[in-house]
Amino acid sequence: MRHRLGGEQKESAVSGLGHAKGRYPGAALLSMGSANWSARSYQALVQNGFRDNVVANRAVRLVAECAASVPIHVMRADHRVAAHPLLDVLASPNPMQDGASFLEQVYAWLLLAGNAISSVWMLLRGVWQSFMPCARNG
Repeated sequence: MRHRLGGEQKESAVSGLGHAKGRYPGAALLSMGSANWSARSYQALVQNGFRDNVVANRAVRLVAECAASVPIHVMRADHRVAAHPLLDVLASPNPMQDGASFLEQVYAWLLLAGNAISSVWMLLRGVWQSFMPCARNG
């Protein structure tokens, strides 16, 4: 219609960018540049994949919070033990964290790194005193 009225007909800006000229009309082969990979260290991977990504951050936090909310029981044979030193330590694992926040941190590390490391402080006679999360280095 436009040609009949005297208007001009233009070529598509991407018509020649396909595999072969004119073979795939309307297809464009565009390059965004080379891939930019992060360093292969724990800190770099967490920085790029977890801290800077709000969706991944929220997903890890949701899983860690839900896993930490599951009640922990000590079983002996077929019955549940009401009082146990491990339950006392897990309820208050160290002076800086309560049980839920400690377990959230452990579960988040498990999701992000595949393992979680904590040091166990014991009193004499082998009684547990506290669990301290270990800092990640590399």
